Amino acid sequence: MEDKRRALIALVLLSPLTAELLSGSSPPLEFFFPPGFLLLVGLYGSGVLLVRELALRWGKGWPSVLLLGAAYGILEEGLIVRSFFDPAWMDLGILGEYGRWAGINWVWSVWLTIFHGLVSIAVPIILVNLMYPSQKRARLTTDPQLLLPVLALVVITAISPFLFEYEPEAHLYSLAVLSMVLFGLAAYMFPRDWPKMKSDAPILPPSYFLAIGFLYMLFSLVIVYALPGAGLQPYAVIALLCLLSCGALWVLINSAGRGYNEMALLALVVGLLAPFIIVSFVHEANGIMGMSLVGISYAVYLFLLMVRVGRGAPEAKARKVPIGTGKDL
Repeated sequence: MEDKRRALIALVLLSPLTAELLSGSSPPLEFFFPPGFLLLVGLYGSGVLLVRELALRWGKGWPSVLLLGAAYGILEEGLIVRSFFDPAWMDLGILGEYGRWAGINWVWSVWLTIFHGLVSIAVPIILVNLMYPSQKRARLTTDPQLLLPVLALVVITAISPFLFEYEPEAHLYSLAVLSMVLFGLAAYMFPRDWPKMKSDAPILPPSYFLAIGFLYMLFSLVIVYALPGAGLQPYAVIALLCLLSCGALWVLINSAGRGYNEMALLALVVGLLAPFIIVSFVHEANGIMGMSLVGISYAVYLFLLMVRVGRGAPEAKARKVPIGTGKDL
């Protein structure tokens, strides 16, 4: 019971800490301002908890987690903060004009849908599974308790017009809701045994998965934030981002293994987050106080988790298989 409570708290906190604080979207002074902190924890924490519990309740795996995470991203960015539609959203920069069509910031919308599914949802779930392996396949809430994050998301959505001024046209809200429903249905209907992993255990050492994660995130950031200023057409930027994501998925399907892959997953997460850790020092140099401390703290946390997970290696060697367990969450 103690591990379950700790896993629940860690999951609820890791999502906003990763997606908002580490990414620099909400610097320390803004992130830890009490009203904003409660809002972010209520939003991200409810989203990641709901995704995890639904995936386990439905008996689904990582594809469904990513699809539900994409639905969450549309809820946050489309219905609550409405950055998908607001051309003056604070984080957009050139993307407020570049790729904007029919009232939608398309490059930003595609990128944030992928980002939330991966960084806001999947990464915290992986980390909590590694921190509390006994809870990996255990529900952290009962079905009645799961109504609490649903209620939190409903309340935040209801009060969002008082927090964010931009008001898109009504049909754009309908499009966002329809997209959420479609992603949710896809997650529910997705076969549990897909993808068909090519091996029982990872065929590559952890360093390769670290490189995969790092290069994927690095090239994604370059595609989204650098190529728009290089004269490339918006549809080409979106296509490159989608091709990169599909390519990374293909590599993982063919190399990660269906089990015994905890070190591979952790290395992948470290690679995905490494660019943000590096950029945190750039933020500090640009006058955003506390970001270097955020980067250092997260790096230390990941290092200690790698040491902890790696301690299982002797037992894994005794079984003549790589470290890790499990086919699903």
